[in-house]
Amino acid sequence: MHHVTVRGGGRLSRAAETPGGHLATASGRAMETRSRELQAAEYLEKHRIKELMMDSSNRGTISFVQYKEALKTLGLCTEDEDLEDDGHRITLEQFKDEVNKRIMEIWSAF
Repeated sequence: MHHVTVRGGGRLSRAAETPGGHLATASGRAMETRSRELQAAEYLEKHRIKELMMDSSNRGTISFVQYKEALKTLGLCTEDEDLEDDGHRITLEQFKDEVNKRIMEIWSAF
């Protein structure tokens, strides 16, 4: 472990050393965070997640097709699962309720 020293040889603070022997710095952590943000943005773009839940008309709802695709993208609906389209648009609250219900079903198996 390396120490930061001040004039006269006194220790000011310790800098954490990473397993690879590199010092962890604030700028290093910022770069890592930025890299993760870029990876997340690329993932969202690649899988068109923003488009799936985008309420482009600003009506507060999404179409049934967007709803089903969003569930599939989240891994909460299989390709062959038959969801009934009742012709109504899906509100954010309905979508959240369905996602929470499906997640609870998955976790209840454990």
